Amino acid sequence: MKNIKIILMFMKLKLRAMLLYPTGLILDIVKEYVNVGIWLFVALFIEKSSVSVQQTLTNYVGYVFIGVIIFQNADKLIKQPFAAISKAFWEKRLEVYNTSPFGIWGLVVGEFIFAFIFNGLIQISIILALAHFVKLPGVSFKNISVFILFYLLFIVSIFGLSLISASTFFTLEVKKGREPVSWTVGTLVRLFSGVYYPVTLFPVWLRWIGKIFPHYYILNSSRYLIGAGSKINNFNIFIILLLFALFLLPLGIVVFNRSMAVAEKRSGMSTLV
Repeated sequence: MKNIKIILMFMKLKLRAMLLYPTGLILDIVKEYVNVGIWLFVALFIEKSSVSVQQTLTNYVGYVFIGVIIFQNADKLIKQPFAAISKAFWEKRLEVYNTSPFGIWGLVVGEFIFAFIFNGLIQISIILALAHFVKLPGVSFKNISVFILFYLLFIVSIFGLSLISASTFFTLEVKKGREPVSWTVGTLVRLFSGVYYPVTLFPVWLRWIGKIFPHYYILNSSRYLIGAGSKINNFNIFIILLLFALFLLPLGIVVFNRSMAVAEKRSGMSTLV
């Protein structure tokens, strides 16, 4: 119960900080709509001009729409713990958090959950606003339930990756600049996991790259469940996403705890500047 209160406290602090600066909040929402809108414009052009896309997909705009929404949300979540630790470090709050029980973990988990809820609400509003424009069909309650289960497993995997990303703040001393984990994952997923175009358009020897990330499987399942992708085996997708979650979450916890030990040994919880 105490741990939950600490997490809720950090979530409340995050919400309060956002409400104090409403312009930034509004710009965050507008930015999400603009990013999706840009990709929809590009998708419309490609759908009209590409013969291979027309032969492969019946609703390429809907395909890209789902890909962009899921990828953008996952990409933000992977970066969130690193950003939270970096901000606390440079504002000289991280050492205080470290001296309190579950302080750093409360910060990381609280801000991750808050980002998941906040970004999720924005993405849902985009789907509701643009579903008719991108010609997404009606979805059954059963399909929604299956997707929620799959998506939660996916988010557990993303949290594991986010902890690995955050660990680099101390282990690789990337206190300024872009950390390599989220950048590598984001780049490879964008290129090879089917965010913007089907993996089947790649040569066979390139298709395996996208399949080493959980994004590939949640993208395939979500598109099938809303009628914008080819048929899949739900049971196989469930097992694969479950294995990703069972592997990445413990790995992320171990790596993150080790980075905290490294930081304490190097007195890396505070800055002299």
